[in-house]
Amino acid sequence: MLFRRGELAFFLHGFAKSDRDNLRRKELSGLRSLANEYLGLDAAGLAVAQATGTIIEVECDDQAV
Repeated sequence: MLFRRGELAFFLHGFAKSDRDNLRRKELSGLRSLANEYLGLDAAGLAVAQATGTIIEVECDDQAV
């Protein structure tokens, strides 16, 4: 599941479709709540979350095809 607001995006959960079809409603609701918390963080909050390992930054190589 990817949640995005502006240029900020959080990838919270991934699974193989061969393992399961979809998320349950409660799982989706929980992930949305978590995404809203992360997306609501300011720069200082994001820095703390990153420093504590709560979130990790994934950088994109724009030159990759």
